[in-house]
Amino acid sequence: MTTQNIKAHQSIELRDLSCPHLLTAAIQSIQSIEPGQVIQIKARDLNAPSSIAPWFRQSGNELLDMYKENGCFFFLLKRDYQEVVPIMEQQKVENLSTEG
Repeated sequence: MTTQNIKAHQSIELRDLSCPHLLTAAIQSIQSIEPGQVIQIKARDLNAPSSIAPWFRQSGNELLDMYKENGCFFFLLKRDYQEVVPIMEQQKVENLSTEG
C-alpha cells in the first residue's frame, strides 16, 4: 500500500507552533486516536522533521510518510502502540538506561 492510498482519521494543524510545544501537541494528538488509526500533522517549524519523526519511531508508533509541500511539513502517523508514553517520562527512562 502506498501512502497516497492512506486516509487519515484526523488532520491536525500545528503550523503556528514551534518545538518543544509542537512535539507536545503532536503527542497529545496521537493520544486522541485509537491504535491502528492514522493522523496527519501539518507543521511549519523547521525543526519538526528532526523532533517529530524520531520520537514517533522510538515511541512504538509508525511514521508512514513525511514530506514538505509549499513550506509546510506533512506527517502521516499511525498509532500502533496502546499507550503513548509522555515525552518527559520517555526522557527519564532514557536517562536511567544511560546512567546504569
